[in-house]
Amino acid sequence: MKLSLVTDPQQFFESRAPTLWQSSLLLVALGIVGLGLLPPIVALMQSPLIPDDRVLNPLPVVSYATTNGIVSIPGVYALLAAMLLVIPILSWLLFSAVFYGLSWPVATERGVRELFAAVGVGFVPLLIGNVFTVAVTLLTFPSTPAQLWGLGMTIPGRVYVIPPEMGALFFLVNAVGIGCALWAGYLWAHALKRTRGLSSRQALAVIAIPVLLTIGPL
Repeated sequence: MKLSLVTDPQQFFESRAPTLWQSSLLLVALGIVGLGLLPPIVALMQSPLIPDDRVLNPLPVVSYATTNGIVSIPGVYALLAAMLLVIPILSWLLFSAVFYGLSWPVATERGVRELFAAVGVGFVPLLIGNVFTVAVTLLTFPSTPAQLWGLGMTIPGRVYVIPPEMGALFFLVNAVGIGCALWAGYLWAHALKRTRGLSSRQALAVIAIPVLLTIGPL
């Protein structure tokens, strides 16, 4: 990705057309980074704070064969890993479809493929924010938590962490995450201008409600 995506999004989208392949790789990377939440989630589930019969037992164990024998994973862990990987891709498809539908009455261009590829590039800020959030969480999360934490991923793919006591560090972490989500909305507005022929006001109106409704825990 060119630096102009950060410094001058309008020039970036006008000078080149992102491909679906590039966007797909970006969303896969976003899901892989999201997997960094698994160790804290597992530590939380294995702590005395959450009874096993409420979390681990309801889902069957996932087993698969390796050269060293049979490996078994609690079903809930497999489900969580799948969700962290899939949510960014589903969000990409959902947001692209919503943006296409909302912009349809005023759009002057009809490129569906171009829209999906450009919207995918708009997830770059979420990737940056998630790397920061996951890194701080892995460095500070207790090996045996004594209190409940809020850990998860919003529909656009933003990772969030809410500790029992919101100190300055995690206030900063969540502020960065929310800022990156708004930054993604800004890039999506430029993507709509380029691929759907919208004005700046029209593009902001299209992305405003979906972005604000899905920005996630504050």
